[in-house]
Amino acid sequence: YKIRYWADGNNILTRYDPRTNTTTTLTYEDISSNIMYGTTSMQDYEMLAQGYYSCKQSYGDLRAGDYFRLVLDDNNGNVMFVTSTGREGWINVNALPTSGDERIRIGGFALALAG
Repeated sequence: YKIRYWADGNNILTRYDPRTNTTTTLTYEDISSNIMYGTTSMQDYEMLAQGYYSCKQSYGDLRAGDYFRLVLDDNNGNVMFVTSTGREGWINVNALPTSGDERIRIGGFALALAG
């Protein structure tokens, strides 16, 4: 099935507060202190604002240095990604390392809780 919202390129750094009816955007300082985002540079932040996660450690079809979105899920532990340069591939999230730190290096928040 198609992965919605993040795959659509929406800014995942916006937060809506229904109590105040306001939308705010998390800053680089907000997210760089949270390891789950995997953001270590302003470029990582800018790409994340466009819906692309930063890959810092190669895994399967992903290469260190790629910026990617998750676009499809086959319901069998595999997710399809597309990079910011248009390259597509698949990741088996069930075979991801169990180390949270390693999952974050591979795909930040996108893969930290997958599988």
